[in-house]
Amino acid sequence: MRAVKLLIITNLFPTPGDSTRGVFNANQFRALPAQIEVCVLVPVPFPEWQRSYAGVREWQHCRVRYVPFFYPPGVARGWHGDALYLSLQASARQWIRAVAPDLILGSFLYPDGYAAAKLAERLGVPLVLKAHGSDVNQKARAARLRERIQYALRRAAALVVVSETLQHELDELGYACRSVRVIQNGVDTLAFAPRDRAESRARLGLPLADKLVLFAGNLKVDKGAVDAVAAVCRLAESGLPCRLVIVGEGAAADEMRQTAQRRGASELLLWQGRRPHAQLAAYMNAADLLLLPSHAEGVPNVVLEAMACGTPVVATDVGGIPDLLPEVAGVLVPVGDVAAIAQGIGAALTRHFDSAAICRLVAQRSWSGSAAQLAEVLREVMANANAGPGR
Repeated sequence: MRAVKLLIITNLFPTPGDSTRGVFNANQFRALPAQIEVCVLVPVPFPEWQRSYAGVREWQHCRVRYVPFFYPPGVARGWHGDALYLSLQASARQWIRAVAPDLILGSFLYPDGYAAAKLAERLGVPLVLKAHGSDVNQKARAARLRERIQYALRRAAALVVVSETLQHELDELGYACRSVRVIQNGVDTLAFAPRDRAESRARLGLPLADKLVLFAGNLKVDKGAVDAVAAVCRLAESGLPCRLVIVGEGAAADEMRQTAQRRGASELLLWQGRRPHAQLAAYMNAADLLLLPSHAEGVPNVVLEAMACGTPVVATDVGGIPDLLPEVAGVLVPVGDVAAIAQGIGAALTRHFDSAAICRLVAQRSWSGSAAQLAEVLREVMANANAGPGR
């Protein structure tokens, strides 16, 4: 039986400069069976591509092509999908022709899914879309993007969503696709597993006696990075000091520093910079809890990874997070409410959590199982396409 050639278009994929970006996608795609030949097109803004990615053709045994994404600065995002499609045509036309895909997967509804839909239509191959989180609870709600997202969904033979919450959101917004399948993300329970806290702290050079709260991810306002700093400062002012371990980089770093400086609490922040994804497990084991005060989310894998380490989580009540985080594993807090976030951190730090019980919640999740479900969807789409008119 001939292998199916799958072309994936997504910005959610690791890059040489950021091994943690979209690593959940990479883990799932690498676990697809050998009968599915995977090639990934990753759009990268042109200046970044020119500096770092022009010659890269592989990422950990995945065949990858990083392509320059040309879009005029300041132009409305409603045109980004067309700009991405034209960028793919300009920079990867011959590569796509050589791949000769049987099937295209657009992972992230816009602009990736829209550009994937236009390419699938031009090539005359079936399309599968995958929705993750902010593409639903932010972009799908934007009136200027609605027509383009509907265009992609109408042309998709199947839509994969990573949680039932996202499926319900799309239904409520009036979007429809011929076939919708919920496929949850997996977690690497070998890499992310309980380790001794003191040893983990010593290995990372973190203080042994302090209460440590971990923030790991992009330092962006809508990821709650500034809220995290403000909440830790507020908690210290109330008499329950803890320190915020910050793993990541991003545009909100200066505002985070300024927030702490204004409150005379700069010493509470332990800046670690960007770290390889494989090192996150050590930080999760070193921390007393993970803090994720995002303003919008899908199904963040960082929550699953912390739980696999037996580490409790304080996170905002958004997207698919409530589906992941029962009371035994952490605390849910309202979005953007610094006082409530501080209260949630304080409650978690003074409460005993059963680490083994937290681990058991994710013990059955695996990337091989998640990939097997995705492969089933891809095979069904191909079988239906092959059985169609003229076959």
